Amino acid sequence: MKRFSVLQSHMIRHLKIGSWLLFVCAGILGSCTVSRQSATCELINDSLLSNGFVGIHLYDIDQKKEVYAHQANRYFTPASTVKLFTAYAAKKILEPKIVGALLFETNDTLFIQPAADPTFLHPDFSEQPLLDAIKKCNKPVVLLETDQTVEPYAPGWAWDDQSEPYMPARSLFPVCGNLLRLEWIRAEQNADFPYMLAVQNTELPNFKINKTYDPNASGCLIEKQAGQNYFDVTLTGNSQTIKQAVPFDPMGLDASMITLRNISYRSVYRRRLKESDLTSLKPLYTQATDSVIRRMLLRSDNFFAEQLLLQCANKSFGQFNDQRMIDSLLHGPLADLPDSPRWVDGSGLSRYNLFTPRSQTCLLKKMIDSFGVDYLKSVLASNGEGTLKTFLSDLSPVVFAKTGTLSNNFCLTGLLTTQKGKRLLFSVMINHVQAKTPYIRKAVELYIRKILEHQ
Repeated sequence: MKRFSVLQSHMIRHLKIGSWLLFVCAGILGSCTVSRQSATCELINDSLLSNGFVGIHLYDIDQKKEVYAHQANRYFTPASTVKLFTAYAAKKILEPKIVGALLFETNDTLFIQPAADPTFLHPDFSEQPLLDAIKKCNKPVVLLETDQTVEPYAPGWAWDDQSEPYMPARSLFPVCGNLLRLEWIRAEQNADFPYMLAVQNTELPNFKINKTYDPNASGCLIEKQAGQNYFDVTLTGNSQTIKQAVPFDPMGLDASMITLRNISYRSVYRRRLKESDLTSLKPLYTQATDSVIRRMLLRSDNFFAEQLLLQCANKSFGQFNDQRMIDSLLHGPLADLPDSPRWVDGSGLSRYNLFTPRSQTCLLKKMIDSFGVDYLKSVLASNGEGTLKTFLSDLSPVVFAKTGTLSNNFCLTGLLTTQKGKRLLFSVMINHVQAKTPYIRKAVELYIRKILEHQ
């Protein structure tokens, strides 16, 4: 009887210890869950965000498991986070260097087939291999044309944004980023007009400029008339210099032909591509593909994104067909995304795009599996730089992400490392709110800060 009571007391003591351990473990795990939920509740119950839609997905890349989801299977307008998918395609499909053009040379002519290279004469790139080849050849240039064309604007782009520098037209042979850049300097006191044009980066087909000076205007403006290279410029103030940029209409190969004539000081012609040309054409490589991807993501460059997707299509199918490229990706390497997206363009300018938070983190996992986590960090902006310049700028680089911003929408997708060393893929998508973008960014920044501190 005594032996039984001793055994019973041991069992009771062990049960108490076990219960205490279970209570402690539950408390630890529960605190993580509560911290995530409380941070999410603060975000979704914010008075200026509560009437909109919020989706969140967190994925632990070391434990290989989802750690939190809130409406992660719902579709959102992703804005520029679409560029992550374009970056994946470009890294997977393109060669280490961008194809600038296809060339061959005869005794008296240099033949060039355009390849949609976005870097030709772009101010970001001081080295210009195609321009060097043209000048070195010292022969007339013939541009080879095919039946292929590229729509300057993708489906769902805002028509009234065509004068904004973030929406250059797409084309087969871009020059200067397809942006007209003007620089005005203050004229002498008695001049007919207060400013004189000092710099114009390129000549354009059917170019006209109407300039006015309005001392009472709220700011200097430059607007492009639809379907034309007619520009209305409004200047104001008394600054010594005024710089402006606006997209132009490439008009097929017309803009590139005029530009080539001006920079090479020789004749430039065009003719149809012949079957016999195909055996002679050889690729000329220009810039490192990774450097273009990095610039695209760092500052959310829409033009680079669109042209990279066109280059992917040409590399894959011999056609500059971005929709065929997107369909091929969605039915190929991206067929296992948890939610099949509606993917329309390379940049995310289109409001027709629809993606879910968990498909975005899945895409990042694919990039890590294919290219490595260090590569992902090397091409994404970290907190304190690029589009994240003011985001968690007091911290060392612990967040590497891509922003997505359209009016009433803000998204952030990337990789973070918490104070406890956890590496999480995350996607926060906020749509259809009346709050201003800076307010939404601050709310997301506070949410990410709490995840960094408590996970």
